[in-house]
Amino acid sequence: MAQQIRVRGADYLLCIKGNQPKLRQALEDAFANTTEASSFEQTEFGHRRRIARHAEVIANTGLVDPQL
Repeated sequence: MAQQIRVRGADYLLCIKGNQPKLRQALEDAFANTTEASSFEQTEFGHRRRIARHAEVIANTGLVDPQL
């Protein structure tokens, strides 16, 4: 799916679940080994609760083995 999105020139976001420990560790290592990460934070209030979101983004530079 990601390849089809890239062929059309778009960006994408893939979520990694906890049941993929090797891939998760590889991504954590990639983020730890770069100073090029961009981050975004947002806080919303509604329905008697506070929702906080935090995201970090790095370029796809081949640091993670696609076979994981």
